[in-house]
Amino acid sequence: MRPYILTISAFLMLSASLSAQVTVGSNHPPEEAAILDMKSLKVEDSNPLAPTTDKDGGGLLIPRVQLSSKTDLYFTDNSIPEEMIRKLRYTGLVVYNIGPTSDKLGAGVCVWDGSQWKEFTAALPQAQEAWSLTGNSGTNALTNYIGTQENTALSIRTNKLDRIYITGTGNVGIGTKSPLATLHVNGNMILTRADILSNNPKVLVINDEGQVGTAASIPAKLMFAESATEQRMTQANRTALDNGNEVIVTWASGDISTNNLMTINSDNTFTFRENALCEISGYIIYQPYATPPTSFYTAFQNSGAALNVIIQYRKGGGAWTDFTAARVIWVGGAVKDVAKTVNVPPGIDSFNAGDQIRMIIKRPAATFGLYHHTAGLGGIFANTTSKVKGLKIIAM
Repeated sequence: MRPYILTISAFLMLSASLSAQVTVGSNHPPEEAAILDMKSLKVEDSNPLAPTTDKDGGGLLIPRVQLSSKTDLYFTDNSIPEEMIRKLRYTGLVVYNIGPTSDKLGAGVCVWDGSQWKEFTAALPQAQEAWSLTGNSGTNALTNYIGTQENTALSIRTNKLDRIYITGTGNVGIGTKSPLATLHVNGNMILTRADILSNNPKVLVINDEGQVGTAASIPAKLMFAESATEQRMTQANRTALDNGNEVIVTWASGDISTNNLMTINSDNTFTFRENALCEISGYIIYQPYATPPTSFYTAFQNSGAALNVIIQYRKGGGAWTDFTAARVIWVGGAVKDVAKTVNVPPGIDSFNAGDQIRMIIKRPAATFGLYHHTAGLGGIFANTTSKVKGLKIIAM
């Protein structure tokens, strides 16, 4: 009977040992707060932070598994209701997932939270959670942020070099680690598609020290009008064009997007408010709506249509004078409803306060090409919703 007694005694001793604190890796007693203490070296009270293992001591090797999904608890059966209790009991289980799952659980250390596997960093409390390379969910801008908790600078780098540097006092440097202003750029800047914002915009100015600020007014004087409103020809307009006379391009006050140079008048002219050397240009989109020829003609008179677009000035109350102009022609079937853009090239001249500008359209002559608008009343319009006319006057 003695062998049996020894076996039972050993089992009882082992059971008592397993239910208490355990050291793995040495015969040194475990620390009081640890149920399992893995170490190969004893830690003296004189140096409580000393290493607990040497280079040959090894580390913790957790189980490696290939999970199929975030909810794959591989040793439970989802079809059995009682398994839900087991899943809850396994909360805190740690494994190493060998490869990513179909529902994007990444490779690495994973923790079972009672209902699914989570990557180790995602299982940490929110206050300790790291910013993920693929973005974070459930953040709150009032409490979550990227930065420091003390008066310490923050650096954003690429290729190990500082690209954006934020000082502890809030100055931001791009290309510099010593920003001298709220935003300090050491390098080139590009602004694209910078639209004019209002009739009285402010502009950026730079002083000799590179400091950027705003000016109270626009340094240049200019007027820019552009309209999407169609200008269909009336019967009176058609008669004027047939006779080789002009038709004035019309404007509304709402067409003026910026202006500190001209006064718009009710007769669709513009008056200079002050003396200025100016560059003036414009454009229209036009459809002649002439009747297309039914036979082939070699003479333009029977097969084509033409239009002149002219910017005119009147100085000192004198006669209207052509200033800059452009001509466009249509041939064959295009003479009816093909819209063409006519760009009037810039012209430069000096003007005095009170001088006037206007834009007109006319056929080159009463006998030049086909009559317009015999197939319907066309005019200044496009087949889309784009702008159909514009006028620009810039003081130089």
